[in-house]
Amino acid sequence: MIRWALQRGHTVIPKSARPERIKENANVFDFNLNEDQMKMLDGLDQGLRFCPDPLIK
Repeated sequence: MIRWALQRGHTVIPKSARPERIKENANVFDFNLNEDQMKMLDGLDQGLRFCPDPLIK
């Protein structure tokens, strides 16, 4: 999902306290998701938010 968000132009700030997980989270710059993969992940959106939408005033 980190790679997906980056390809969508979003700023991503993953959180982890475990060094191995931090390395895994940062290992997303040597590949791209293809169009089919992006569409599949786009389809998972259920309109739920865990924080306010900054685009809605």
